[in-house]
Amino acid sequence: MSEKNNLIEIRNLKKSFDDNESNILTDINLDIKKGEFHILLGPSGCGKSTLLNIIAGFLKKSSGSITVAGHSVKAPGKDRGVVFQNADTAIYPWLTVLENVEYGLKINKVPKAERRERALAYIDMVGLSDHVNKRPCELSGGMKQRTQIARVLANDPEVLIMDEPFGALDAQTRRTMQGELIRIWKETGKTIIFVTHDIQEAILLGTDISIFSKSPDAKIIKNYKVDLAYPRHETDSVY
Repeated sequence: MSEKNNLIEIRNLKKSFDDNESNILTDINLDIKKGEFHILLGPSGCGKSTLLNIIAGFLKKSSGSITVAGHSVKAPGKDRGVVFQNADTAIYPWLTVLENVEYGLKINKVPKAERRERALAYIDMVGLSDHVNKRPCELSGGMKQRTQIARVLANDPEVLIMDEPFGALDAQTRRTMQGELIRIWKETGKTIIFVTHDIQEAILLGTDISIFSKSPDAKIIKNYKVDLAYPRHETDSVY
């Protein structure tokens, strides 16, 4: 039964990429409330990213239903912003940080002064104010991901969809970016759906964790509410 405070509702969702009886995903049922930091956790190849791409509208479900804010998901939409694992393929190498963050606003014909103001505000939020005129080749991996996050936020989606966004970063940068993401999430109040296979990362970041079984016919086998205050640290007793 639908609840008014659910932003995303998934019911009996299945996904298959062929005509075999087995599915990549089967019987996925999930509710995500507005403002949650929801982690999809499981081993590599279990269908987490497939589900993420269905939520984003990049893939079609085979059966079942999925709604965002009461509307059926049939295609990508402005209400869902995606942060990819590889920032090198997500941001444009010929544009500066500022131009990359402005890009979506420009496409949507936001007036120049307004888009510049919004872009600079989010660039400041992700800590890149001193790098607005640099191109991606001049940025570190973490700075490229900050640029990608700022670009997504500038378009003001309801949901941030993040597919292992820190997976390609070194350990120290990854920890820094995890802390920065928590800060940004608290400042914006956005709903975040975050894929990882790292249990520690899941506990460090999430308010809620959905654990997947192995594929084929992967299911959500357990949902956890993480009742821990922020900031969280690897040395906390829960680990």
